Amino acid sequence: MSASTRSVRWRRLRWSGCVRLKSIWSGREMIRTTNHTIFFSLLLAGAVLLGALVHQLNAAQRAQLVTQLQETQTVLRATEVAQDVSLQQTNVSAAVQQTVTAHAPLLATQVVDLVVGTQQVVQATHIRERDIQATKVSQDVHLTQVSLSLTQVREESTRIARAVQATVSAMPTSTPVPTLVPSPTATPEKAQVNLRVLGCGPSLSRPEHGEVTYAYVEATNVGRVDVRDVVVSLAASDRGRHESPDETETLQYLPAGQGAVFTLKVDTILGQRTDIEVTLTANDGVRETAKQADCRDLNQEELEALASIIGKVLPIPGLPGIGR
Repeated sequence: MSASTRSVRWRRLRWSGCVRLKSIWSGREMIRTTNHTIFFSLLLAGAVLLGALVHQLNAAQRAQLVTQLQETQTVLRATEVAQDVSLQQTNVSAAVQQTVTAHAPLLATQVVDLVVGTQQVVQATHIRERDIQATKVSQDVHLTQVSLSLTQVREESTRIARAVQATVSAMPTSTPVPTLVPSPTATPEKAQVNLRVLGCGPSLSRPEHGEVTYAYVEATNVGRVDVRDVVVSLAASDRGRHESPDETETLQYLPAGQGAVFTLKVDTILGQRTDIEVTLTANDGVRETAKQADCRDLNQEELEALASIIGKVLPIPGLPGIGR
């Protein structure tokens, strides 16, 4: 084979090889292109799907976020409302406390005045009711007494008339009727007051003036007539130079069956025997005198028994029986 023939063959083989290589390369390129297309298609589809998933996830998250946001706003609003209410309550409490503190003295004074006024009204009502009841009872008693008096007068008049008629009928016609002589007027009962010296108290020595002698006197109304304007006076046998205002005691009213104890004092001479004389005067000429020579001193027990009743009007059984 000649060199030209080999050269031609070689060119042909190279050309055919190039063609084959080109076709192979073209097939590979096509396959690569197809693969790329499929890959990109799949990639695009995945991206679309991923985008859809992401969109759905974002929508759910957005909805959840919106719900959480709304709940948070609701909680915040409720918290703000609670804080506002608490603040208003605090302000109201502070205002009420300030008002009460500012007006507490006035309110207390008004409450006390109201209570005192109510008590006074209740007391006045009770007193008025007692007065009305006492008036009714007094009127009933008076009407009863008047009714009894009228009944007694009628019965007595009827009895006297019958007696006179019987006496006149029994007498002869020629016998004169005796003249009725009125009975003498009853003498009013006099008051009876007993005066008694219970004893003397410890003398108070005064070197510059002598001494002061205390005397305890008991006056009792033993009658049935009340005594008024009672005056009790003390005199001593060794009276000093000074006159004591307590030598005389007065009592406006001494009812029947009751008595009183008086304490009198007189200025006397120091170291001398003291004889005392007590005089009692009252209305309707009542006058009583009591004397005691060398007036004895009362003991501590007797003085304590007299201390709580000096100047008080008591029933006679309630007086201490000192010296009886």
